[in-house]
Amino acid sequence: MTAATGIRTRPWFTGRRAPALILVGFATLLLGWPLLMLLVGAFRSAPPGQSGSWTLSAFPDVFGDARTYDALLNSILFAVGATAVALLAGGYFAFLSARTTTPARGLITPVMLLMLALPTLLYAISWSLLGNPEVGLLNKPFEALFGASPLNVYSWPGLIFVQGLKLSSFCYFLLLGPVSTLNSSYEEAAFTSGASRWKTLFSIDLPSLAPTLFGVGILVGIYCMGTFDVPQIIGENAGVDTLSTRIFFYIAASTPARYSAASGISMIMMLAMVVLIWLQWRYTSKRSFATVTGKDYASTRWALGRAGYLGTASIAVLVLVGVLLPASQVVLTSFQSVLGMYSRFTLANYTAVFDDPQTVGAFQLTLSLSVAAGLGTMVFATLLVYAGAKTSRRLGRYVDLLSLASLVLPGVVLAAALTWGYLAVPGLRQLYGTTWLCVIGLVILLVPVASRSAAGALVQISADLEESARASGASALRAFCGIVLPLMLRSFLAGWLVCSVIMAGVLDVPLMLLPATHSNVATLSYSLFYSSAVPTQACALLVLLTALICALGIAYLVLRSAVLTVTAGAARRNPRSNVEVRVP
Repeated sequence: MTAATGIRTRPWFTGRRAPALILVGFATLLLGWPLLMLLVGAFRSAPPGQSGSWTLSAFPDVFGDARTYDALLNSILFAVGATAVALLAGGYFAFLSARTTTPARGLITPVMLLMLALPTLLYAISWSLLGNPEVGLLNKPFEALFGASPLNVYSWPGLIFVQGLKLSSFCYFLLLGPVSTLNSSYEEAAFTSGASRWKTLFSIDLPSLAPTLFGVGILVGIYCMGTFDVPQIIGENAGVDTLSTRIFFYIAASTPARYSAASGISMIMMLAMVVLIWLQWRYTSKRSFATVTGKDYASTRWALGRAGYLGTASIAVLVLVGVLLPASQVVLTSFQSVLGMYSRFTLANYTAVFDDPQTVGAFQLTLSLSVAAGLGTMVFATLLVYAGAKTSRRLGRYVDLLSLASLVLPGVVLAAALTWGYLAVPGLRQLYGTTWLCVIGLVILLVPVASRSAAGALVQISADLEESARASGASALRAFCGIVLPLMLRSFLAGWLVCSVIMAGVLDVPLMLLPATHSNVATLSYSLFYSSAVPTQACALLVLLTALICALGIAYLVLRSAVLTVTAGAARRNPRSNVEVRVP
């Protein structure tokens, strides 16, 4: 009897792997199908869901229009300028907070957190009013003293400043960790050699931070290339057209809507973002920038002496420009009877807002979208990351790439892709014109954020805990629900909060995907400010939206406290447990 020889391979679709592979396949379809149909749509002569022919007419329409190249150039200049401002401000305050003895440096992180939590829509509207040459709060002192209004936010400097200021908080939190772990022994060696602080900063610290600065700069640049709120609200009045506002014009402001042209511009934007990501990978993959080593590692603060008070003054400017001025402008405008009149205040705007039947529906929709869609995003991202981590290394790498794929899909591009993807399928066509399509769009938009939160929590949980449960006879589902989920619950809640806050203030996806009869607070505020020309009522809505975001934060603190109480009780009942979970 002879035995057959050969290599026995492990079946890739086993019963244990099947749920993970099905989930990854579903995620691939969810994220990939709209993108595929967006590319197909550029070659169709008819709008989504209608019969048409294959054509190349969209390409001469887009690439033969000089406004396309103007929008591309404007997007690049806007992204470069805003990224430079954000990196400079975020890096400066990160260094001030983590590496110096500047008085009042403890205020920086709370202020940056407030700036990060404020919706971009609120920032855009508040600064469009602050720097308005006719009614702006910043121009009132100049007008009273000199009879002139020198500040005009409706300009290239104003556009770049507002977007860069908003994103400086994002850069701050991404740079704070790397800056705080800079190796002081290298700085001390430079000081011993006679180098000044400035020379040490530019010759030692900045080169060490180069990969982080470049990576953060790429992320911010990608965001700026596709952002919509600031270019639409401030840029249009400044005569600055970007790719995102051009896509919105083709779909929402053209009659009939020019979907194929929007698809063509979307391809340009996605190509630009892919190039940026490739540059970041190319720059960092073949270099070594290690500064944290096991030998003579130290991280100390710079004693600035009297110069530290200059840092304190800059912190005061940050508090004023980053929080107080925008918040004051929105609050004051919400009480004005006439825009720009600071002498007669009234509650009429709030009365009008509450009397409007749209307001109650807008807040209900905003709350349900942010809470339910935020929860759905975290559940989906957690299961996706867990599936990739527990199957194979290749699948794990694929899941990492898949979870970050929507970074190249800004809100306006994602909305166009979903329109093509769902109107093209008869069964899915019923979702168009409903809130469900907006929910799907928000989930896809926030998957990168949610997946990073879930991955950070899962990597801290030892696989031995789950394997011990499986060895004791527990099923995979029971091991996940009984061990993994409780240990990552606090990080899960934090990620849920972040997703909910972002969803409460995002404008582009709801503006393009919500049905005309339904508005959330962001789209209703935009409509009152931009279309109905009632900025005072729009500011009243934004004040209420900020209160809603604060309520979400309070709810998170309550849930977090409850989880801490339950965890502490479990630890007292099982004092021999050696599992430690850090609270984010």
